[in-house]
Amino acid sequence: MFLIIWMLSSSLAAQTSYRGLSVISELAAWCSGSNGMVQRTINGKDWENVSPKGYANKDFRAVHAYDENTALILSIADSAVILRTTDAGKSWNKVYENNTPGIFFDDFDFQGNRGFAIADPLPSGDKYDHVFIISQDSGKTWYPMRNHVFRNNAKDAGLFSASASNVIIDGESLNAICGGDSAMFLFSKHGKVKLPIKSGGAFGPYSMDHLGRCYAVVGGNYAKKEWSDSIACYSKNHGKNWTLFQSMPHGYKSSIKFFKNHKQLIAVGTTGIDISTNFGKTWKQVSKTSFNTVEVFRNTIWMVGNDGIKASFTTQKLKKLSIPF
Repeated sequence: MFLIIWMLSSSLAAQTSYRGLSVISELAAWCSGSNGMVQRTINGKDWENVSPKGYANKDFRAVHAYDENTALILSIADSAVILRTTDAGKSWNKVYENNTPGIFFDDFDFQGNRGFAIADPLPSGDKYDHVFIISQDSGKTWYPMRNHVFRNNAKDAGLFSASASNVIIDGESLNAICGGDSAMFLFSKHGKVKLPIKSGGAFGPYSMDHLGRCYAVVGGNYAKKEWSDSIACYSKNHGKNWTLFQSMPHGYKSSIKFFKNHKQLIAVGTTGIDISTNFGKTWKQVSKTSFNTVEVFRNTIWMVGNDGIKASFTTQKLKKLSIPF
């Protein structure tokens, strides 16, 4: 197993909470977070600060990279913006801005040229609608779109912007997970499906991933991070039906990813790192180190978290995974 851990020492980087992570190869990735921070690596060792100038007050919780030169970043609130670069972060172009009072964007996802971003519900008459924008040109331009699934929702049906992993483009369907009195899977093709995990207040679904028709969702409560009852569930039919995993990860998890096949899962959060090699029948805690986000590229697993921490390692099988931190 090949392991690299980055503990950044510069004052600004060390104070940064990284939640956005986009991996484009075994050696190349982009990450983003608070303090307007954006970084990239192309050799898997050295990180370059490519933060946009004039945006130090922004929290860029989502990043999507097309390659080593082209990427987009999304800020969450206080005049939410999407910026785009085509020159490896040397310059950034503002391609979207929303100054609506109370706006809070949570995440975006891309599939080829198509992009989809969503914000927490805002008042629309006597109902609440999620702000919902799409792009058809790799994020160069954005426009609002109305879909009944993302309208007439509860006031508290917000998304948890903890790891930029709660929206997914799955073929022709635009999907999202949100909390509230009931956790919901918002499924633009088929409607709203209730998730069986605990929800309400800070409890709810924080992250999802899919591999083919299989979906996995994980969450909990960041303020009661040791709680582990009913915090993870799965679907085997593109989100139409959901079931709790047979067992649960060890406490709150903010990010989940499939690894290699539909049986192997890795989940991270402030409670540490859990893995399952049997589709949630059992979970093993392999580290208590806190991370916010995990991404997988082939045999390489990348993670980012608070206080500027980043980690990357290569492994062939999760079953033999042992992390010395």
